[in-house]
Amino acid sequence: MADNPSEDDRYLLYGMKSTSACVLEDDAFLAQSVAEALQDLEVSCVTYPSVKAFEKRLKSRPPQVLIVDLAIPLDASTLVTAEA
Repeated sequence: MADNPSEDDRYLLYGMKSTSACVLEDDAFLAQSVAEALQDLEVSCVTYPSVKAFEKRLKSRPPQVLIVDLAIPLDASTLVTAEA
């Protein structure tokens, strides 16, 4: 494959022709690092610093890919329901 992959090459590499990802990370430096790595792979990326900020986006349309900080504070989120 060439240095600049074509749409067909990207489909072979990543399984879809156009990929977008959301990064849910409260550490700004880490979020930016992950976003830059994804952009190097030609994946469009939006970062969210909190669950609350991401929930606003989720109402409009869910992301194709979501990368989540497993230790991010949930606050009063309805995304995760704890069951005893």
